[in-house]
Amino acid sequence: MSADHAGEAKILQKFFPFDRLKETELDALYKSGAVKEYTTDEMIFNEGDFGDYFCVILSGSIRISTVIPEVGEESLSILYQGDFFGEMALMDDAPRAAAAIAHAPTRLLIIQKKEFDDLVGHNNPAAYWILWGLAKKLSQRLRETDQRLKAILALIRRF
Repeated sequence: MSADHAGEAKILQKFFPFDRLKETELDALYKSGAVKEYTTDEMIFNEGDFGDYFCVILSGSIRISTVIPEVGEESLSILYQGDFFGEMALMDDAPRAAAAIAHAPTRLLIIQKKEFDDLVGHNNPAAYWILWGLAKKLSQRLRETDQRLKAILALIRRF
């Protein structure tokens, strides 16, 4: 692994759940993926696309959004270095629930479902911590969605 790649792999070690991985596990995770660069407003994937990978942000930021009919794009969240997205594609075979768009110039580590399944299939501690992190993040995002839904329902009831 080149010095640049080793440095990027080390960046991940600052963020949950990657902070629990040993250097060799981080290197293996990094090597299992592909790094891709995106320019501002470049589409990573569209809502409704088939998903067979997830992404970890090495640098830059990503806008997760949906299109609301007769309104347009609605940003659901902005994600930054160390965040990951697209993880639902690892859990189910459903279409993407939202779009992911580069919010700034961005470098992503893209990990295909097959490589992720291979990692998990080896039943190693790295797989455990990554799955734990995915589950924790999914739970956090569900709670945030619940709060937004409650706020929307409260507004609707006023009318």
